Amino acid sequence: SFLNPRANNRASLFGEGDPYHAGELTRRARPLMDAVRAVRAACGPAFCISVKLNSADFQEGGLTADEAREVALSLQREGVDLLELTGGNYESGIYFDETSANPASLA
Repeated sequence: SFLNPRANNRASLFGEGDPYHAGELTRRARPLMDAVRAVRAACGPAFCISVKLNSADFQEGGLTADEAREVALSLQREGVDLLELTGGNYESGIYFDETSANPASLA
């Protein structure tokens, strides 16, 4: 949610400007980068750090694949050992179809 400009509306904390879109990517990625740095500092270089990163939100105004690539490169520079990519979010609707919305239809 922090990376998604549609969901991150914390302009006072992560960037000024359009209060709905909460500023630039580097500010939206700050909580993730801060967490990675804190884990590395607490656990040391021998500890394996993994991150699950959304590759795109698949919704207008959401996190784009290009932005996800920028975040992935930043994570690499921070020494993340494993990156799992996923995609979409529940608001984009890609997780639902007629059968998944009605579990009884699977019987």
